[in-house]
Amino acid sequence: MVFVQNSKNSSYHSRFQVKWRRRREGKTDYFSRRRLLNQDKRKYNSPKYRIVVRITKRNIICQFVQPRIQGDHVLKSVYSKDLETFGIYTGKTSFPASYTIGLLLSKKVSQEKWFIRGGKTKCKKKFECYS
Repeated sequence: MVFVQNSKNSSYHSRFQVKWRRRREGKTDYFSRRRLLNQDKRKYNSPKYRIVVRITKRNIICQFVQPRIQGDHVLKSVYSKDLETFGIYTGKTSFPASYTIGLLLSKKVSQEKWFIRGGKTKCKKKFECYS
């Protein structure tokens, strides 16, 4: 008896589901992204932020990002060309420039109203405490 291999017929091709575009391109690993962005259920609706750093040939881009269901939302971003306002004109992609960009981003984010939480709390000490 001869073994005949079944070829894929039209019903196979009609049910075949294509992977997501960014998965096909190899840009996004959705398994690791889900683990990164998953929020603990006991924390209810508290936002989970992350810092994204992108290094290009001419610039370093540092972004403060909040994930949402519709897509990631960039709350604040800083570029290495912004260092010129502080008097730094050289080495926009260097290691010290990336460090100062991180400091600049943290300073800008900490001054935002949406990032400041709570306010004053009751303390037993003479000085004021903030939560």
